[in-house]
Amino acid sequence: TGATIQMPVEEEAGCLGAAIQAMYVSYRAKGIPTSIAEIADRCVAVSKDGKQVPRPDRRQAYRQAIESYRTALQELYLH
Repeated sequence: TGATIQMPVEEEAGCLGAAIQAMYVSYRAKGIPTSIAEIADRCVAVSKDGKQVPRPDRRQAYRQAIESYRTALQELYLH
């Protein structure tokens, strides 16, 4: 995409995301108004050093890969 990606401090980001969703549902069930963004602001820390920057030399390969993926999806699900 050409975007710089900031890395979270938490190595198990998928687990943290699931926990944030569970907190959101729990708060809502108790009638506590909140948003996922509010919970994430409290629970997610972003690494100041950890980031992935775009690699322009790989952009064409990624474009070809996504095009192959989209073609395969169309063939699999639309035919």
